Amino acid sequence: MTGAPLVLALVLAVCAAMPATHAEPFRAGEKIEFEAPGVGGGTQRIFGQLVLPEGRHGAVPAMVVVPGSPGVTDAREGHYVRAFVRAGIAAFVIDSLTPRGVLATPDDQGRLSDAQVLADAYAALELLAARREIDRRRIGILGAGKGGNVALLAMDRHGAGSGPHASSKSFAVSVALYPSCAVQYRNPRPAVPLLLLLAGADDYTGVEPCRRYAARLRDAGGSVELIVYPGAPHGFDGDERFRGLQAFRRAQNVSSCLVHIEDDGRFTLAPTGVPLENARQYLDVLSRNCMTRGASIGTDPVAKRKSLGDILSFVARRLLD
Repeated sequence: MTGAPLVLALVLAVCAAMPATHAEPFRAGEKIEFEAPGVGGGTQRIFGQLVLPEGRHGAVPAMVVVPGSPGVTDAREGHYVRAFVRAGIAAFVIDSLTPRGVLATPDDQGRLSDAQVLADAYAALELLAARREIDRRRIGILGAGKGGNVALLAMDRHGAGSGPHASSKSFAVSVALYPSCAVQYRNPRPAVPLLLLLAGADDYTGVEPCRRYAARLRDAGGSVELIVYPGAPHGFDGDERFRGLQAFRRAQNVSSCLVHIEDDGRFTLAPTGVPLENARQYLDVLSRNCMTRGASIGTDPVAKRKSLGDILSFVARRLLD
């Protein structure tokens, strides 16, 4: 994917005020190191954790789980891994942060772009496709928040077709939880079924931008299932020990913005068509046209349980049938 600096700017805008957390990291399964292409060139060595279902017979489907803003946590990523494994689906959690020395703090967020995590995800797809325990035709992707941005990009043919993560393979399904839809392909080319799960009370990335993008994806021939959980905040599937909303007054909120990724990889501000050629210009233009300040996040146990059932139903219909 071209325009990595602009994707980096989006990460700064959407995630700059995410709080430092002390969530318990997820540690289970087989740790596997692998090479991922760097968006600036060369390769970078990262790792993931592969958990296989017990009592499996032959090759099984798998889900690549992409970490959210706080990194790989037991409360969120571990939650999905355990559910997939119980359903007979392998899970591979990639850690894009720790190997690069990126911590779960606002300052560290800006050191890792969505474009790089997308490259990591495709490298993980290639790795899993080569393993005998995994059915290479049935590998999906899931992510929440920052990971949801990546899952949303990965469901489109543009995502796999260019840049450092160019791949002949594509994911079989995509699940994106409360992603930012501020950046959209002008001419989307949806490649795989998408489950889009949104928080009804999300004042950070919002609901309407993703609702509109879902309609555009459907118009382009895509299969999109969209579910909104009424009253749920951004980050509803987080650690249930920490409930209640946390307000972040300085958060750069781009939920009212719309940036198009052109077919040639350029970024432009919609509807003006103003080109966004670098991260400095990106933030300057958005701050003058559409960016606001302030956002909140919180855990909603009801939405977290309901969303897990919706995810398992969606994935099972496509990977297990």
